[in-house]
Amino acid sequence: MKYLTLIAVLFSFPLHAVDITTAEGIHIKSDFTTADFKNEVTEYNGNVIVTQENFIYEADAIKEYRNNKLLTKLVGTGKPTVFINKLAVDGELASGTATKVTYVAVEGKVYLEGYKLTDVQGNTQTSERGVFLLSE
Repeated sequence: MKYLTLIAVLFSFPLHAVDITTAEGIHIKSDFTTADFKNEVTEYNGNVIVTQENFIYEADAIKEYRNNKLLTKLVGTGKPTVFINKLAVDGELASGTATKVTYVAVEGKVYLEGYKLTDVQGNTQTSERGVFLLSE
């Protein structure tokens, strides 16, 4: 029991310089992290970089939401957030920026606000809001 108390005390405080890989293969690096294990919300702040397979995602802050330890949503905000598809081929996304990016795991969708997308040919698309289905 005293180990559980110690763990609860340790994780109720903010953590610094975090570099983790989640069960879903998402790698997150940040300067500062606050974890709320009871509500399953983790907030990453300062130079946040998220990578998973062919995707790089940078933001000032990212909140990670879980339900029964399973990832449900990532919400990134910044000035602006930046995301890059490292495996882009002709006609695919090369890079993008947005004021807010929300990834909803169960839907396999990314919701963008205030975004600008650029494909590998230099074509751009801008909008206040957009929903994108991730390829399976």
